[in-house]
Parts: sequence; structure tokens; C-alpha cells
Amino acid sequence: MNKTAATVGLIILIHLLLSFGLEAQGFLKVRQIVIEGNHYTRDHIIFKELDFSSGDTLFLDKLYNRLDLNRKRVLNTGLFNHVEINVTDWDVEKMEATIVIKGIENWFYYPVPILELGDRSVNEWIYQHGAALNRLNIGISFMHINLTGNADKLKLTFHRGFTQKYELDYYFPYLDGKHTLGAFFNTLYVTHNNLEYITRENQLVFTGKDPGKTHLTRFRMRFGLQLRRNQKYKHTLLAEYHHKTISDSIVGLNPRFFQLNETRIRHFSLIYRMLYNNVDFNLYPTSGNKVFLELKKEGIGVWDDLNYFQVTAGYEQHFKYNENFSTQLKLKGRYSLYDDRGIPYHYGKALGYFGDIITGYHLYVIDGPHYGYLQTTQKWKLLNTNYDLGRYMPLKNFKVMALQAYLGFHGDLAYVYQPWQTEHNPYNNRLLYGLGLSLDLIVFQNYFFSLEANVNHLGQPGIFLGGSNTFM
Repeated sequence: MNKTAATVGLIILIHLLLSFGLEAQGFLKVRQIVIEGNHYTRDHIIFKELDFSSGDTLFLDKLYNRLDLNRKRVLNTGLFNHVEINVTDWDVEKMEATIVIKGIENWFYYPVPILELGDRSVNEWIYQHGAALNRLNIGISFMHINLTGNADKLKLTFHRGFTQKYELDYYFPYLDGKHTLGAFFNTLYVTHNNLEYITRENQLVFTGKDPGKTHLTRFRMRFGLQLRRNQKYKHTLLAEYHHKTISDSIVGLNPRFFQLNETRIRHFSLIYRMLYNNVDFNLYPTSGNKVFLELKKEGIGVWDDLNYFQVTAGYEQHFKYNENFSTQLKLKGRYSLYDDRGIPYHYGKALGYFGDIITGYHLYVIDGPHYGYLQTTQKWKLLNTNYDLGRYMPLKNFKVMALQAYLGFHGDLAYVYQPWQTEHNPYNNRLLYGLGLSLDLIVFQNYFFSLEANVNHLGQPGIFLGGSNTFM
């Protein structure tokens, strides 16, 4: 049964029940919850995502929306390509029924070759570096997103090219019997032969490839705990150790790359993050809200190489007016406290990195210890369907392709305050704004692609690509 048939059947069933005079009662008791299709995933992983359990009472007038919200929560795990939630075995006298959750599991392990960009985005690679092949990384990565059936993730990565990287990452979400406490570990070793050593005209300036010279070496170890008592709240505590070195030539090019004229930096980091996530679909939300808070202390007194504190906070609100039209508002900002040495260039990234991209400024970076921005998006749904690929798709997990298409209108405002190194960066310490139009695609419920045309405050137009997935 596809999603459309299940939806129509559920609506008809509720209408018939109300027609038989059940409007006064107006509720349904969940007799039991049956899970089907999870051949590898443990039941408790799915139960953890639901906001109801066996024995609970669900109101009939809100039943469809409630079940659809829970269907999207199960999809948000990234463990399923397709999920249906149906109501069966109705007992009209007792007003109780069975809830059946049926899913098609994702492909969990990905031993795939790596061909990735060394630049911060595909747009920078194409527009500023001419899609040069020597800026690519080539290697291999093994990723398992459900190693023991407990939604635990293991990732091993090795690549060479623009950068050389070795990385091990493991996350186990449920250490305790209540399934609320998880832990993760990461270790990373990276070397750079071509390094962005300074920002000019709000664009990164690189040393150029020097095969016989290593300009930056980074080593990191990370251990963390994550507390998740319900579907909406997540608390994360991280402890990190960093050891980095740069070449003498980098110090000559930018004495403030680390602390003044230093070639080595060592420090511990303590990070706390809180996330309240009440959106309907993480990959592309259309309703609900989200609150984010991060407290970060770089340097805790063991060495005097680094010493600053940052508070980063964000808020998203999604207004869904009907099935096809919604509005997104996003506010985010950061405030930093630092000693009289300031924050080194290597640690001063603000906008243009890590998903903090402002409409119209895809080709620019704006560094600084303090920033704030407002993003607004109007979303119109153009398409929502499932395609049965049948015999054309050899992989069973991908035989049904869910496809959604949206038209997005974007309007952003931003400001970054930078107290140093501003003479060659005109986008710092001024109001920035941009407008854009995008075509957004969601494929297999796990992959997001975007093609955007936009313009910034100088009237500079551009066409840019974007993308994401539920595994990132």
C-alpha cells in the first residue's frame, strides 16, 4: 500500500466512525504497536521516536496529523527510505485499535570510494578555482549507520589529494537501559600542502600546492556524551584535545595565523550543546520550531596557547499554512569573550562555513568573533510522489523512490563584527543582505539538492548549487 492509499483509507475510516455517532467519544485507544520491515533495526529505536505508546489515547480529529508527524520522525533517523503508519483491527465498541508501522530499511553500509572537494563548497571550487582536479580528494570511506541495529554509526575515512586525512568516528546512542544516554569517540589526523592562510576581499587566499612542503598538521581526539530523554531535547557534552603545527612560511605570510609568530598550538576544548528540535522533517522542515545553544571554551589553562569563550545561539520557526505553502524564519548569532591577544585567524571563522551561508554570498567568507543573521524562506510544494523503479533498480531498498520538489524564495540579513584584519575585507562591519530563488529536491527522503539564483547587496548575481543528506 502506498502513502496515498493509506492516507485516503485512514481519512475514510475516521469519517465513518464519526458518522456512527462516535463524535462524543472522539478518541482511540492504542491496543498495541506492531513494527514491520525492520529486519535489522531494533524495535526500541523506532519506539524512541514515537510520541505515543501502547495504552495511550489519541484524539480522532487529530489522528491523521499525529500519525503523519510520527512517520516523519521515524524517517528522520535516516534508517528507512519509506515509512507507513496504518490503523488496523478497529474495535468500535471499545474504541481501540492496533497501530502498524511498516518501513523499508535503508542501505546501512557504504564502503565507497571518495571523490570529494577540498574546498568549502562546490560553488567556490567551480567559480574561484575553475573546477581544478588537483583540488579534489581521492580515497575510501567505510560508513555503517546502523552497526549493531541500535542506530550506532561507525565511519572510517582515508583520503589523499588536496588534503591528507585519516579519521575514525563511532557513535553509540544508547548506553543505559532507559535509552537516553549515548557516547561517541573521534580521532583525526590531517595534513595540508595547500593552505588558506589569510582572507582578502572576503575570499580565502591559498599558498598554492607545494608537494614537498606540509603547511599545516592537525591532530584531534574527541570524546562526548549525549543525553536524549525524549524526541525533542538533546544535550551534548564534548571534551577535545588539539595539537596543530604550521610551517615557518605560513608565519611569514600571516603572523596571526596562530598566536603572534607561533608555529604550534595545543589546547583542550570543552563544549556544551543543547538542541530543542520540534520540526516535522529534519532534512527540509515545513512546520515546527528549533532552538540551539552552544557554549564553547577553547583552552582550559593547561597551556597558554589559546584562551577564549563563545556563546552561539539559534532559533528557527516554520509556519505551515497548508499542505503546499510554508514560511521559514531563522535567527542565529555568536558572541565571544577573549583576552588581549584576540582570537587567531585559524579560529576566527564566522559566515561562509559549516552551513552558515548567506543568500548572495556563496563565494565569500566573513570572519569575526561576533555575528548575527536572519534568514527567511517561502516554500511552495510543486511535487510530492513516489516512483516505483521496479526492475530498473537492482537494489531492493531503493525500488520505491520518494520525490518532493519545492520552489523557495529567500531573503537574508547578516552582520559580522571584526575588530582586526579588516582593511582588505569590505563585507565586515557592515549590513549584508541578499535575495534568491531556488528549486529544491528531496529524493528517497534522505537526500536534498538545491539550485539557487540570487543577488547580494552589490547587485552581484549568481547561480549556485547546494545539497545535504540525513547522514551528515
